[in-house]
Amino acid sequence: SRHKQEEEQQRQDQEKQHRLGWKQVWALLVKNVITKYRTPAGTFFEVFSPVMFLLVLAWSVSLAGVTYETAKHYTKVSVNLPGPYIQLMNQAFEIVGLENVLLSEAVGAA
Repeated sequence: SRHKQEEEQQRQDQEKQHRLGWKQVWALLVKNVITKYRTPAGTFFEVFSPVMFLLVLAWSVSLAGVTYETAKHYTKVSVNLPGPYIQLMNQAFEIVGLENVLLSEAVGAA
């Protein structure tokens, strides 16, 4: 009998906590409605700024042309760096103690 009373007490406590939780949610909703009502400009921008941003994005996409390219492998692409950058990179690798990586051969520059 005592065990049943404890279970009943726990069930009642859980119901009270459940009601208290919904009461707090309702209080927060009322507070948020009041806040939105007091600041109409903020509410307007909160709702319509994302809409305007999406409209600007959609408009900008319509301005750009779409270019279709076939798939490529970029493993054999050569890049020519201007100036003495290749030699500087090789010297930097030597100073650090790494193997002398021949960037000029790997990149395709002279």
